[in-house]
Amino acid sequence: MNELRTVFDVTVGLNGIGDEAWVRMAIGIGAALAGMVWPARVWRMQAGWRQMFNAASLVGLGAIWLIVTLPLWNLATSDTDRLILIQLSGHSEVTEAAVHVTHMQPRHGHASGDKIIVGDRQFEINYFMVTPGHRQTIAHGGALREGVYARLHHYDGVIIKVEVRFQKAPPIQFSRSNHQHMYIW
Repeated sequence: MNELRTVFDVTVGLNGIGDEAWVRMAIGIGAALAGMVWPARVWRMQAGWRQMFNAASLVGLGAIWLIVTLPLWNLATSDTDRLILIQLSGHSEVTEAAVHVTHMQPRHGHASGDKIIVGDRQFEINYFMVTPGHRQTIAHGGALREGVYARLHHYDGVIIKVEVRFQKAPPIQFSRSNHQHMYIW
């Protein structure tokens, strides 16, 4: 039972950023296309300049949306591909030791991410940061908890693979005082 199990690998999943990038790009393209089709409809109906202004505004909104979405698209495609190649080529750094948690990010955010120390390296894991790397914090069910033995593959501060050693949980023992404070909803 001492083997390490992979709980995150950048080559397997992209943390949903690929899907999010596609949806955002589709919204921008859809708005721009709708704005381009609208003038033809306005022309046939012989509507006024106000309707033409609305069509131009929709094209502008779609273009601005696409421009704002481009960094996410870049992150979801080229940055992710770069990290996958680094992982597959074996050029990532490996740190292996017990995890020491110095700060936990609250479930709602509004604070810095989980700060952990593994071996002699410090990492920050932020659930609300869009990254292809590991971002599953303790508050959101992450495996990198205090005392867990972990092997982290990382590159430039981004964790690209997490392997942990699960230990059998000790049986829960209830004392009389534990039962007095239990509430059933």
